[in-house]
Amino acid sequence: MINEPDINVASLVASESFQAYCLKTDSPEGHQWSDWISSHPESRPIIEEARNMVIDLHLHLSEEEISAAYAQFSSRAKAAAAIKKFPPFRRWAAIAATFLLLAAGTWAFLQWSTPTYSLAVTQYGDPQEVRLPDGSHVMLNANSQLKWAESWSEENIREVWLEGEAYFEVTHNPEWPFLVHTSAGDIRVLGTSFNAKQRKKALSVALVEGKVRFEQAGKASQILKPGEELSWKGGSLSIREVDMDPILAWSQGKMIFRNASIASIIERLEDDFGWQVSVEAASILEKKVNASIDENIPEVLLEALAAIYDLRFEKKGPKTYIIR
Repeated sequence: MINEPDINVASLVASESFQAYCLKTDSPEGHQWSDWISSHPESRPIIEEARNMVIDLHLHLSEEEISAAYAQFSSRAKAAAAIKKFPPFRRWAAIAATFLLLAAGTWAFLQWSTPTYSLAVTQYGDPQEVRLPDGSHVMLNANSQLKWAESWSEENIREVWLEGEAYFEVTHNPEWPFLVHTSAGDIRVLGTSFNAKQRKKALSVALVEGKVRFEQAGKASQILKPGEELSWKGGSLSIREVDMDPILAWSQGKMIFRNASIASIIERLEDDFGWQVSVEAASILEKKVNASIDENIPEVLLEALAAIYDLRFEKKGPKTYIIR
């Protein structure tokens, strides 16, 4: 880790521990960055800019070019640190001189190495369709976001970054890999349809057709077959056969539950609609529900639950309920 006063784009890109964090290599120092970033939210814009730069370097340059680029950033970081040691009457002159020396090279580097990104962000209760540069179709669920480079070349990997949940229909091209980056690992695709959900530090990937491979740094990859769902939480990974209808219902504007606990239904209401639902008796959470609703509307779901179990829902606020 580096000292907080030294946090800037150049020092971050030059830091080996930060590189390990960005590239998901199995390094104890790399793992420390997640905790540091969580406790310093004000640094997120700088962190994100530096992280994108590290990833871009490794996607577009050879090993020799990467080493040279890191050396440049190390020099920039040292120059910035040296400025702090100058007496006040020399500091502004040093800043100006350093800026002039670095500005031209930095500008040129950013122009050709840093792509422009698009970002789709959905609000609670409002899924959105996204069309990617290769023609792949994505249905982005509510309370989710997807990032991708605005232009793709077949010389590079097709890649997106997902937070939340999305259903992907990827344009088939076996010579042009497709990657979905999540905080738990990467989903590598050739051409397929699948649902990916990343919430509350857990990830699930359900494969409809085709083939995907789940990859984590330093660990064996896992290949999914159609009809299987991979679940990852707290370092534990499992694969099982599942009924796809309840998993994909949201992307079709429906709600389908098969032997689902009320606890899991409440979690869905919180994730997709921003509702806060509590129960008067904990035993209610264990009750199981089998239901199909042709509308993805939470109020309709509450009415169905009330009818099935003779429950009463008391409204405490615009999106706050208690089940009695």
